[in-house]
Amino acid sequence: MRPGRFSRFLTLCVLAGVLVAGIAAPAALGAGLVSNQVSDSVDAVTADLASVAPPLATTVTDRDGKPIATLYEQYRLPVTARQIATTLKAAIIAVEDRGFYDEARWTPAPSCER
Repeated sequence: MRPGRFSRFLTLCVLAGVLVAGIAAPAALGAGLVSNQVSDSVDAVTADLASVAPPLATTVTDRDGKPIATLYEQYRLPVTARQIATTLKAAIIAVEDRGFYDEARWTPAPSCER
């Protein structure tokens, strides 16, 4: 190529790049705005869930401190990870990732397999 043609070619390439960027910018900016709004709404829901204490059982006792009744809407008691049975942990893993114990594989979205 001659020097004049190369500079003209380079100028046209730059102009084409600017044109494509100008066309793609509204879509990219719109996707970014939607992403920010979704992120904000997820953060708000997560904050609401974290601020509410889980329903627990209330034990009614007599004057000597002996339990006479337990009141609850959902019978939940907080436990540590060590207090959860190994079989329950294995069952949760098996439900979420059926091949976890069968083979050494990683499933990016086990819930989508079903």
